[in-house]
Amino acid sequence: MTSVTIRPAVAGDAEAIVALIQAAFTPLIARVDPPPGALRETAATIGAELAAHRGLVAEIGGAVIGSALLKHQDDGLYLGRLAV
Repeated sequence: MTSVTIRPAVAGDAEAIVALIQAAFTPLIARVDPPPGALRETAATIGAELAAHRGLVAEIGGAVIGSALLKHQDDGLYLGRLAV
C-alpha cells in the first residue's frame, strides 16, 4: 500500500504547489466566468503566502500530490487554494 505523508509546506514547495494549482484549476476556465483567481498564482505569490501564513502538502514517495494554504482569520481557519 502506498503511504501518503502530510507535512507543513515550506518555501521550497512553492513551484510544486503552483503546478498543482494550475492542474486543478485550469479545467475550470471553460466553466466559470471570470476564470479562477487561483490561476494567477506564481511561485512568488505562493512563497509570500507561506512566509506570512501556513500551508500543508501531501506527498507520496517525496512527490507533492496535494496542497492547501492555511490562514487564521477572525476566530477560524481559512483553507484556500486546495489542490490535489
